[in-house]
Amino acid sequence: MYPGCYSLEKWKNRRVLTLADTGTGISHDVLKRMFDQFFSTKGTGRRFGSLDLRQLIARNSGDLRVWSSRRPRHAGTVFTLFLPDTAEHPRLKDDSFQIHL
Repeated sequence: MYPGCYSLEKWKNRRVLTLADTGTGISHDVLKRMFDQFFSTKGTGRRFGSLDLRQLIARNSGDLRVWSSRRPRHAGTVFTLFLPDTAEHPRLKDDSFQIHL
């Protein structure tokens, strides 16, 4: 496993979780398709995928952004998750998905 880091910050009325690594990065072709329905780099089968995750986040007024580089000495990927601050949004749209950070 590659070394990585994370940060959790409050920004305006949002909580921002950033996950970063210094791995090989994600190819441009995979980045373009990673939120397509049924897309997988692991072969066939239906799993809880990135599209499902993105839809779950969007239903709860959040956003997910991905940045990745494969350049030597600058390779890695950053996922940034933006969610409403639950203290300011005590009732999210989907009661089954509440994150208290």
